[in-house]
Formats: sequence, C-alpha cells, structure tokens
Amino acid sequence: MKLYTLPGIQTVVFLLILQLQLANAQNHIDRPPESGKAQQAYPQIAGDNSIIELTEGWEYRWGDSPKDKEGRPVWSNLELESEEWKPMSLPGWAPGRGDNNYLWQRIRLPGGKWTDPSIYLLSYFLFFEVYLDDKLIYSFGDLDSPAKLKFQGTPWHIIPLPADFEGKLLSFRFYSAYYLIGIGDRVYLGSQSGIYRKMIIEDADRLIVGSLSVFIGLFALTLFLGFSQSKEYFALAFSALWIGTYIIRYTCVKQLLFGGPLFWNYIWVFSLFCMPLGIILFVEKMFGAGPKSAIRLLWQAHITLSVILLFLILCFTEEFGIFVLKTVRMMYLLYFVVISVWVGFSAFRGEVNAKIFLAGFISLVAFGLHDVLVGLGVVPWLRPIAHYGMFLFIVSLTVILGRTLVEMYRDVKEYSRKLELMRREKEGMVLELHDGISGIMSNINLLAEIAGKKYKTGAGKKAFSTISTLSREGISEIRDFMHSLDDRETNWDSLASELRHFGSSTLEAMGMKFAITIEIEREVTQPNSFLYLNLQRIFKEAITNIARHSRAGNVKAGLAVTHQLIRLDIIDDGIGLGDLQGKGRGISHMKARAKELGGELTICSQNGTRLQLVVPYPKNNHT
Repeated sequence: MKLYTLPGIQTVVFLLILQLQLANAQNHIDRPPESGKAQQAYPQIAGDNSIIELTEGWEYRWGDSPKDKEGRPVWSNLELESEEWKPMSLPGWAPGRGDNNYLWQRIRLPGGKWTDPSIYLLSYFLFFEVYLDDKLIYSFGDLDSPAKLKFQGTPWHIIPLPADFEGKLLSFRFYSAYYLIGIGDRVYLGSQSGIYRKMIIEDADRLIVGSLSVFIGLFALTLFLGFSQSKEYFALAFSALWIGTYIIRYTCVKQLLFGGPLFWNYIWVFSLFCMPLGIILFVEKMFGAGPKSAIRLLWQAHITLSVILLFLILCFTEEFGIFVLKTVRMMYLLYFVVISVWVGFSAFRGEVNAKIFLAGFISLVAFGLHDVLVGLGVVPWLRPIAHYGMFLFIVSLTVILGRTLVEMYRDVKEYSRKLELMRREKEGMVLELHDGISGIMSNINLLAEIAGKKYKTGAGKKAFSTISTLSREGISEIRDFMHSLDDRETNWDSLASELRHFGSSTLEAMGMKFAITIEIEREVTQPNSFLYLNLQRIFKEAITNIARHSRAGNVKAGLAVTHQLIRLDIIDDGIGLGDLQGKGRGISHMKARAKELGGELTICSQNGTRLQLVVPYPKNNHT
C-alpha cells in the first residue's frame, strides 16, 4: 500500500491522531460480529431531542464500486444481497483490509420523526462520500482524484437527510492511504437540534475542566509577569495553558465556537511536546535539579529533541513519521520514571509539596491509563476521564504554589515583626544618644568654654579651647549618627541639605567659594541608614581634607542619583594632593567605605583635585 505525501505539518498531525485511533480500535479489529446483526431493528423514535445510536446492522465491502452509465456507483443501491458485503458493528474498524485504499460501509436507516433528520459522524478516516440509495448527498474530499487530496483534519460532520429517509440505504464510500479507513466510532441519527444538545452535554465537563485549566494558566502567567519573576509560576502557567488547550481540543463544541479543525490539530501536536516541558520545569524549580542536574538536563534535552523530531517529521515525513511517534512514546515513559523517582525521593524525606505533586501526577497517569485500557478493550467502554486526571494534576501544582505563597506571607510577616523590633531598638538608641552621650558632650563643651575664660593666654587656654572644639565636633558626629538611625530623616532631601550646609559652613569659613548641584530622579527609592551614613562620611572627609590642605579658591560638588547608580563628584582648584596622595587614613577610609557600598572611589590630582564616587544603586535599598 503506497502512501501519498501530505504537506509536512499536516502529516505530523495525521500520524499522531492515527496512533490514538489505533489504540481505540484495537479491541474491535478482526472481530466480525455474529451473523444476522446486519438486520438489527431499531425502535421508532419521535421527538427532536431523541437520538438513535447506529451501532448494529452495518455492512462493509472492500474495494471501490464500478459506476453505471450515469456515473453513479453501482454499490450504492444495486447489489444489496452480494456475498461481498460482510456484517459488522460499531464502534470498530472493518477487518481484512489487505492493500485496499477504498472501503464501502452501509446501513438500512430506521424510522423516526424529526424536524430536520441528520447523521452525526464523529470518528472516521479519511475522506468520504455519502449516498442515500444511489443519490450523492454529502462529500468530504474528491475521492476520484486521490493524488490531489490534502489533509484537512478530522472534523465531525452533520449530514442532512430528506424527510423520507426511513428504510433507505445509507452508504459511505471511503478513501484512505493510511492504516485506518472507514468509520471507527458510533454514528448517530436524529435532529440537528438534538445532535447539538448531545454534543454540548457530552462536552460540558471537558469545556469546564479545560477552561479552568486555561484560567489557572493565565492567572499564574499574570503573577509571573506582574508580581514575581519566579520560574515556578511560569512553569505552572506553561503546563496549565497547554493542558487546558489539549483538553479543549478534544471537544466537539470547539468546532462550533472557533472552527478551523486543522488549526486545532496543529495545536494538539504542539501540546504533546509542550506539556512535558512545563511539568519538568516545575519539578526542577520546586524540588531541585536532581543529582548531577539530571532534571535540568532532562528539560534541555526535551527541547533539543522536540526541535529535531519536528524537523524530521516535517522534512522527511514518510521516512521518519513512525520513528518519531515511537520516540515520543519512549520520551513520555522516560519522563514518568525520572519524575516519579526524583519527586518520590523528596516525598520519602517528608516534603509535603512532593507528596501533593505525586498525588496529582499519579492521578494524571492513572486516569490516562484508564482511557488507554478502554481503547485496548481491557476494561469496558466508559466515557473518557483522562481530562479529569489532567485537571487534578494542575490543581495539585496550584496547591503547591499556594502553600509556597502562604509560607512566603508568613516569612514577610515575621520579617516585618523583626523590622519593627529593630526600629524600636534604633529609636531607643537615638534617645540614649541624645539624652546620654550627647548631653555629656554638651556639658564638656560648656565647662571647657567656662574654664577657658580664666586663661587669657598660655597652655591652659589652648588646652581648653581644643577640648571645646573637639566636643563640638563630637556633638556634630553624634547628631549625624542619630540622623542616620532615624528612618524619618534618612532621605535624599535631608542628605542633600546636610551636604550643602556642611560644605558651606566648613569651606566658606576658610575663604573658599562652595557650590553644589543635586540631581535626583523621580520616584527613586530613599536611602537606607547604611548608605546614608557612608555617603555623608565620605563627603565630610573629602571637604575636611580640602579645607586643611588644598589652598583652593573654589570648590564644586555634585550629587546625582538615578535608578541605576549614585555619583558624587567633588572638584577644587587647589594645589593638589602632591606627596599626600596615598598617605593618611582619610583617603584609605573613604575608599574602604566605597568598597563596602559596592562602589569605587577615584582621586585625580592634576590642576587641583577631583574626587569621584560611583556606587551601583542597591537593589534591596530599604530600611
């Protein structure tokens, strides 16, 4: 049997669908029904909501019919009693195909009273024509020109019947160059309104489960993009969106809402490769990369292999189609084993999230296995339930992230409590500094000034003057330190005001002109105590050095704060550092403070002195 070539991606879709149809049909192939079932009688039914399930009374015949003088297939009416017609029942595929690419199937239609009688065809392969007696009433593809046929997906069909259909012979002429051909599932007879009603009722659970999965995926994606860049949210979103889309793809209602059966088949193909990727990413983020990064290597290998397999099946369909399908099955089996072992190990160690994941994962596999066993005939036919397992799995992932959010909330709450304790401790320190050490320094300054008045000249006056000066400097240092501890005063405006005041009062008293420019971007985060104090210390040390050693006439300073960095520039037109560069503790202390801030301090002494401090803006700049 020779296969004709379909366009690449269309063939991908078809071959993958073919595998599922094979599984569902396995228990019916090569098992013809007992004799006499072709004459099965159906009860007379009335009412537009009533539907007949045409499972018995079918006959099939291999090959294609000759045509009469008027071009009508002879088998559509004339040879009703030929021994070539064999009885069969649905669901199931006609046995004994051999090398035939054409198949005829027929049934004598029972009676019924409907407003708009129609045939509802769900599962079939691949192209067909429908005859009522010898009259063509419906077609899907041009069966007389098979070389020109292109895969159009496998949408369901509602085939209108005339009002006088009762007792007439309904014949299907099929063409397929693939393993499956003909009708494989139940065929329904009823009114169009009844068929749509049945369609909606049977699809309701899939639509609800699929839509909920998509909603969970969109919600997780919103959290990932808007509130958290944690990859576990992306993994949940990726898994839920593709699983939800996969479930919706198996509904019939989607064809009414969105149409495009070929589009939905493409979506289905990609979902087969995308669903495992999201699951593996989630496992890595929640339970670790595994020994020797096995889980990380697994999803990286999955991406690489998926690209290769899609390339092979698109470019070399006939040569590698079956190989790709077998590889996909082996990939799924490998993922099941690796994920079960790794997460099971975490669950054995008592991790609650691992136990929740395993519960959902086992539901996913068990419900899917049930549908496979139904297809193989091992268990009786029931409604498919794999979508329930998929949804339970998505719910388990959501519960895990919900638990993570709750734990994060508890951590934030505990952190806030500790911050409040620290704030109270700082307020206590500020109070102690103000009432204790600051008061003592003020008293020392006062006593030194009183004692110094008794000495007009000599060493005594000089000593008390020195004590008074040092005590005032000490009071200033304590005040600065108190400001840095007070959260209400550690802001850029306060820092700019202090730098301007200190520079002016220090340098202008020495006869130097001082100017400072402040540029702070809008909505930039306020400095924390550590940053505030160190910027202040570096600036004061630099200004003090200029006042003592530079002999400058003009000093310019600039503070620029953006969302990316903080830059402090101080320039004077003095004599430069000369032999002082690299000496003294002042410069080394400034460089040490710059290093603690994660920045760099550079000093250039040429035509004066230029000091520049560049600090990356702290990511966690909060008090």
